[in-house]
Amino acid sequence: MTDRRVVQTGRYHGELLDALTFVEQLNAGGWVASAGIPWKLQELPVTKASLSGETLKIEVGGHSFELPSDRILLVDPWTVKVLHTVMRRQQRKMIDGGGWHEVPGIGVAFSVRNPALEESIRRVRDEKARREEEERQRREAAEHEAKRQEFVARLTQDFVGKKLARIDVVGEDLHLEFDDGSKLSIELAGGDTYDAWIDVNGISLHCFKADTYR
Repeated sequence: MTDRRVVQTGRYHGELLDALTFVEQLNAGGWVASAGIPWKLQELPVTKASLSGETLKIEVGGHSFELPSDRILLVDPWTVKVLHTVMRRQQRKMIDGGGWHEVPGIGVAFSVRNPALEESIRRVRDEKARREEEERQRREAAEHEAKRQEFVARLTQDFVGKKLARIDVVGEDLHLEFDDGSKLSIELAGGDTYDAWIDVNGISLHCFKADTYR
């Protein structure tokens, strides 16, 4: 569909479509009526579309509908709305004398959607989202493993081979002191059982970063 000019018409936002191209797309098949017609005709396929001057003609379920062709909006890749001017009742402000009067507004005269196109696009989007989520999880796992290895290497360098000189338990925390004066504290941090974690010398074993909650 051509004439991809994005417009805001009333409360409707989308790309303004050329009427002739829209007719060609409808006649190519796959579109069903979704609004602006009796409910018993909704979800029935569009069987024919044509353009006569400024009038758009669409046939659905043996019924023909004549519509304006100047405001055809592609609101998403699989939904098109044909808009028209409608009169709405609106109450005047008291400063203007109050009372009700009619004002022009924008409404949907007809709407179609393409279920197969919708399914295809959603499937592509879902697959893209799945791949992006898998990639995010892969990166996070790789970063976590790198931090874990770095943490283990630092503990190994600082404490392996040293002689343990003293052990103390304070509350639920375990404190170890070695013969050279170095200390290793293993502490329970966080809230209850479901969101608790363990800190080793102030480093969280959950993310291998300094525990900023203490």
